[in-house]
Amino acid sequence: MTSRAPARTRQPLSPALTHFTAGPDTVNHIAALVTAIRPSWDTGLVKVVLLSHASVVNGADLAIAALRCAANESMPYPKSIGWRGPHWDGLETMPLDVAPQERGDICGTTEPRCYSERVGIDDDHAFEPLAGR
Repeated sequence: MTSRAPARTRQPLSPALTHFTAGPDTVNHIAALVTAIRPSWDTGLVKVVLLSHASVVNGADLAIAALRCAANESMPYPKSIGWRGPHWDGLETMPLDVAPQERGDICGTTEPRCYSERVGIDDDHAFEPLAGR
């Protein structure tokens, strides 16, 4: 008779990580890991998505969710990182719940954030709602 491994439960984050905010350097590292898993995803776009959620989501949770999302082949785009889904299960923080018609097709953020949070020289796309596609 084989024994089953006990179910794993998520340990609470240490106080140092509970309020950890992912800054630009951390986002660069997370994006590098994400694109190592999903080479077809554009690194710049991954950074835009991560930065758009970094101020509202715990940095450790953001990293875990981003890596889970990249490993899930049913998640088609980098913007999927910010969507609610199984990659956020068991984490303490979640992304803002924004309706698909209010999210941009390229960066996955709302229209005001799309224009106000430009990340780099190549981040000059026009806002087009995701639901419009």
